Amino acid sequence: MRGTKGDRTRENQRFLKALRRTANVTLAAEEAGQTRKTFQKRRARNPDFASQWDAALAYA
Repeated sequence: MRGTKGDRTRENQRFLKALRRTANVTLAAEEAGQTRKTFQKRRARNPDFASQWDAALAYA
């Protein structure tokens, strides 16, 4: 993984905010400055992030 934990946390928050707004994973990832695949890997490794992802889609 590149960057610091803080960098990833900020990227995740930007991604989730964009996901709540757009309901589009690819667009949200681009707005957060990463690829869709990056966030899919994070989702697979982190159950808390996966729950936040699901909640963001439900909100959208």
